[in-house]
Amino acid sequence: MNLPWDTTTRANKLRSVAAQFVDQVTISVLGNHGAALQFEQVVTLLSPMTSNQAALKAAIGSYTTGFNTQITKALQAANGLFGGRPLAPKVVVLVSDGEPSAGDTVAAVKNQASIMAAAGVRIYTVMIGDPTPNALDVMSNIPANGGTYANALSEAQLDAMMANIAAIEACD
Repeated sequence: MNLPWDTTTRANKLRSVAAQFVDQVTISVLGNHGAALQFEQVVTLLSPMTSNQAALKAAIGSYTTGFNTQITKALQAANGLFGGRPLAPKVVVLVSDGEPSAGDTVAAVKNQASIMAAAGVRIYTVMIGDPTPNALDVMSNIPANGGTYANALSEAQLDAMMANIAAIEACD
Protein backbone atom coordinates (compact mmCIF):
# COMPACT_ATOMS: atom_id res chain seq x y z
CA MET A 1 0.00 0.00 0.00
CA ASN A 2 1.40 3.38 -0.93
CA LEU A 3 1.50 6.24 1.52
CA PRO A 4 -1.61 8.41 1.34
CA TRP A 5 -0.95 11.78 -0.26
CA ASP A 6 -3.75 13.90 1.13
CA THR A 7 -2.08 16.73 3.00
CA THR A 8 -3.52 16.04 6.46
CA THR A 9 -2.53 12.37 6.56
CA ARG A 10 0.88 13.09 5.07
CA ALA A 11 1.64 15.88 7.56
CA ASN A 12 0.49 13.76 10.50
CA LYS A 13 2.68 10.83 9.46
CA LEU A 14 5.74 13.01 8.87
CA ARG A 15 5.31 14.72 12.25
CA SER A 16 4.98 11.33 13.94
CA VAL A 17 8.00 9.73 12.30
CA ALA A 18 10.17 12.82 12.87
CA ALA A 19 9.27 12.90 16.58
CA GLN A 20 10.07 9.19 16.89
CA PHE A 21 13.38 9.84 15.13
CA VAL A 22 14.27 12.52 17.70
CA ASP A 23 13.57 10.03 20.50
CA GLN A 24 15.61 7.29 18.83
CA VAL A 25 18.66 9.33 17.86
CA THR A 26 19.22 10.60 21.42
CA ILE A 27 19.32 14.39 21.30
CA SER A 28 21.42 15.60 24.25
CA VAL A 29 23.64 18.44 25.42
CA LEU A 30 26.88 16.49 24.95
CA GLY A 31 25.70 14.31 22.10
CA ASN A 32 23.55 14.80 19.06
CA HIS A 33 21.84 18.10 18.38
CA GLY A 34 18.97 18.51 15.96
CA ALA A 35 17.15 21.12 13.92
CA ALA A 36 13.98 21.03 11.86
CA LEU A 37 13.25 22.70 8.53
CA GLN A 38 10.10 22.79 6.48
CA PHE A 39 10.64 23.41 2.80
CA GLU A 40 8.10 24.30 0.21
CA GLN A 41 7.94 27.59 -1.69
CA VAL A 42 10.14 29.00 1.07
CA VAL A 43 12.29 27.29 3.66
CA THR A 44 11.06 27.77 7.22
CA LEU A 45 13.28 27.09 10.20
CA LEU A 46 11.01 25.30 12.67
CA SER A 47 13.81 24.82 15.21
CA PRO A 48 17.42 25.99 15.22
CA MET A 49 20.16 23.51 16.16
CA THR A 50 19.37 22.45 19.73
CA SER A 51 20.02 19.82 22.36
CA ASN A 52 16.52 20.38 23.79
CA GLN A 53 14.61 17.30 22.74
CA ALA A 54 11.23 18.61 23.93
CA ALA A 55 11.64 21.91 22.07
CA LEU A 56 12.67 20.10 18.90
CA LYS A 57 9.67 17.79 19.08
CA ALA A 58 7.37 20.76 19.72
CA ALA A 59 8.77 22.46 16.60
CA ILE A 60 8.24 19.28 14.59
CA GLY A 61 4.64 19.31 15.83
CA SER A 62 4.08 22.60 13.99
CA TYR A 63 5.05 21.08 10.62
CA THR A 64 2.51 21.46 7.83
CA THR A 65 2.73 20.14 4.32
CA GLY A 66 2.25 21.74 0.98
CA PHE A 67 3.62 21.78 -2.52
CA ASN A 68 6.43 23.36 -4.55
CA THR A 69 9.33 21.60 -2.86
CA GLN A 70 12.51 23.67 -2.77
CA ILE A 71 15.09 20.91 -2.16
CA THR A 72 18.12 23.05 -3.09
CA LYS A 73 17.12 25.83 -0.68
CA ALA A 74 16.40 23.27 2.05
CA LEU A 75 19.87 21.75 1.66
CA GLN A 76 21.45 25.22 1.69
CA ALA A 77 19.58 26.12 4.87
CA ALA A 78 20.50 22.82 6.52
CA ASN A 79 24.15 23.32 5.63
CA GLY A 80 24.05 26.76 7.25
CA LEU A 81 22.97 25.26 10.58
CA PHE A 82 26.27 23.48 11.21
CA GLY A 83 28.40 26.57 11.95
CA GLY A 84 27.98 26.55 15.72
CA ARG A 85 29.52 23.10 16.29
CA PRO A 86 32.44 22.76 13.87
CA LEU A 87 33.77 19.49 15.37
CA ALA A 88 30.40 17.75 15.62
CA PRO A 89 29.28 15.25 12.98
CA LYS A 90 27.21 16.91 10.30
CA VAL A 91 24.21 14.85 9.25
CA VAL A 92 21.15 15.72 7.14
CA VAL A 93 18.11 13.47 6.81
CA LEU A 94 16.01 14.68 3.87
CA VAL A 95 12.48 13.24 3.73
CA SER A 96 10.60 14.28 0.60
CA ASP A 97 8.67 13.09 -2.41
CA GLY A 98 11.90 14.06 -4.18
CA GLU A 99 10.30 16.16 -6.85
CA PRO A 100 12.09 19.51 -7.15
CA SER A 101 9.65 22.16 -8.24
CA ALA A 102 8.91 25.87 -8.24
CA GLY A 103 12.03 26.75 -10.21
CA ASP A 104 14.32 24.20 -8.53
CA THR A 105 16.25 21.85 -10.82
CA VAL A 106 17.82 18.42 -10.57
CA ALA A 107 21.20 19.96 -11.46
CA ALA A 108 20.91 22.58 -8.70
CA VAL A 109 20.01 19.95 -6.09
CA LYS A 110 22.93 17.73 -7.11
CA ASN A 111 25.30 20.70 -7.07
CA GLN A 112 24.28 21.69 -3.52
CA ALA A 113 24.60 18.08 -2.36
CA SER A 114 28.13 17.99 -3.85
CA ILE A 115 29.08 21.17 -1.96
CA MET A 116 27.83 19.64 1.28
CA ALA A 117 29.56 16.32 0.60
CA ALA A 118 32.86 18.12 0.07
CA ALA A 119 32.34 19.82 3.46
CA GLY A 120 31.93 16.41 5.12
CA VAL A 121 28.14 16.42 5.55
CA ARG A 122 26.59 12.95 5.63
CA ILE A 123 23.29 13.06 3.75
CA TYR A 124 20.50 10.50 3.96
CA THR A 125 17.47 10.68 1.70
CA VAL A 126 14.13 9.01 2.27
CA MET A 127 11.71 9.37 -0.63
CA ILE A 128 8.05 8.88 0.20
CA GLY A 129 5.64 7.54 -2.35
CA ASP A 130 5.96 6.34 -5.93
CA PRO A 131 9.02 7.94 -7.52
CA THR A 132 8.93 9.77 -10.80
CA PRO A 133 12.11 9.42 -12.89
CA ASN A 134 13.02 13.00 -11.95
CA ALA A 135 12.51 12.39 -8.22
CA LEU A 136 14.45 9.12 -8.35
CA ASP A 137 17.34 10.91 -10.07
CA VAL A 138 17.41 13.57 -7.35
CA MET A 139 16.95 11.47 -4.24
CA SER A 140 19.22 8.59 -5.25
CA ASN A 141 22.10 10.93 -6.14
CA ILE A 142 22.07 13.15 -3.03
CA PRO A 143 23.37 10.72 -0.35
CA ALA A 144 26.98 11.35 0.65
CA ASN A 145 29.65 10.36 3.15
CA GLY A 146 28.02 7.12 4.24
CA GLY A 147 24.43 8.35 3.95
CA THR A 148 21.96 6.22 2.05
CA TYR A 149 18.91 6.51 -0.20
CA ALA A 150 15.68 4.66 0.54
CA ASN A 151 12.19 4.74 -0.92
CA ALA A 152 9.27 4.29 1.46
CA LEU A 153 6.13 3.06 -0.23
CA SER A 154 4.29 2.37 3.02
CA GLU A 155 4.07 3.82 6.50
CA ALA A 156 5.78 0.70 7.90
CA GLN A 157 8.68 1.15 5.48
CA LEU A 158 9.02 4.82 6.43
CA ASP A 159 9.08 3.92 10.13
CA ALA A 160 11.72 1.22 9.54
CA MET A 161 13.93 3.43 7.38
CA MET A 162 13.92 6.30 9.87
CA ALA A 163 14.59 3.89 12.77
CA ASN A 164 17.56 2.48 10.86
CA ILE A 165 19.06 5.93 10.30
CA ALA A 166 18.46 6.80 13.97
CA ALA A 167 20.24 3.63 15.08
CA ILE A 168 23.24 4.49 12.91
CA GLU A 169 23.42 8.09 14.11
CA ALA A 170 22.50 7.60 17.80
CA CYS A 171 25.13 8.41 20.37
CA ASP A 172 25.25 7.71 24.08
